Amino acid sequence: MSRVRFTKISQPSNPPTNTGEVYFDTTINGPCMVDSGGNRTVMGTLGGNQSFRLVGFTLISGATTSYNSQAHGPVSALFIECIAGGGGGGGAANGNTTSSGFGSGGGGGGYSAMFTTLASLGYSNNQAMVVAVGAGGTNAVGANGGAGGNTTFNNGATGGTLALRAQGGAGGANNNGVARAAAAGALAGGAGGAQDATQTAGNNVFQVGGNPGGEGFAANGTVVVAGTGGASPQGGGGGAGNAAIASANDVGANGANYGGGGGGAISNAAAGAAGGNGGAGCIRIWEFVGV
Repeated sequence: MSRVRFTKISQPSNPPTNTGEVYFDTTINGPCMVDSGGNRTVMGTLGGNQSFRLVGFTLISGATTSYNSQAHGPVSALFIECIAGGGGGGGAANGNTTSSGFGSGGGGGGYSAMFTTLASLGYSNNQAMVVAVGAGGTNAVGANGGAGGNTTFNNGATGGTLALRAQGGAGGANNNGVARAAAAGALAGGAGGAQDATQTAGNNVFQVGGNPGGEGFAANGTVVVAGTGGASPQGGGGGAGNAAIASANDVGANGANYGGGGGGAISNAAAGAAGGNGGAGCIRIWEFVGV
């Protein structure tokens, strides 16, 4: 026999017990097997309808700057998720008997994802791919929180161009002290990591922006409230500082991994207080082979 020829058909009726049949499926556009229970297994596809099978998963965090798909054997396609760093919470300026300090929350980091083949990225298997993970925004006493870093995954064998990016959250603000006799007022939280306008639907990219940090608020110079950190799509924001008495201060809580914004600080004491750090970002990579 030199060849077997199949004619495309819809899934046939179930074969007898303990048997299976191979056929060319019209919908799948490829060979399939169906068993006596009606369970269909796709054996392959033709044309543009390639199927893939998950074979591995990699989490990249910290200062890692490269990724190699070869760690889990031959890989032909990736589902890449980038989560950016959250912004740091605003610090509280020194308070005293006549003024109070408070900060607003940092914004949560953004999220971007795409499914792509290595060939589309310009890579072959076992080539190092250039990546960068956004750090969480820093904090300081009586200062604005730092911005969270962007998280990126690059195209090309030399990592020369951007393939996917999630943008970091902005830091929370500080009020530099408010007089006890001051009128009520609010201090806006840091903006959440924005969706990246350069990443379009045509590139099979899905994006979710980070949530903004919570406002700091002064009912007057005596009653002040710090802002909570904004949540990222993958990590909760940090809680705000809480100083309930006139001679106390409290730092903001750190944002959760991955990408949560830091909480704002509050101070009714001479020392002041720092906002919470933003949560760091990460890259999650789901690795597939063609079938």
